[in-house]
Amino acid sequence: MATARTRSANVISHGAGFSNQVVELDLLYPSEGMHKRWDVEYRITLTAATSNQAAFVLRI
Repeated sequence: MATARTRSANVISHGAGFSNQVVELDLLYPSEGMHKRWDVEYRITLTAATSNQAAFVLRI
């Protein structure tokens, strides 16, 4: 995941060995979604942001 000014890019690979991985994307801090994921043992593995968006990748 990468960002530059107002653009973002994600690279997704098939067969990389990751399972139970999700992305939370929001124009504001995605507190409600993050707390729901945290409660079921998801943990943040990657973050990226532009001036108006934040993205978080989480996995179990």
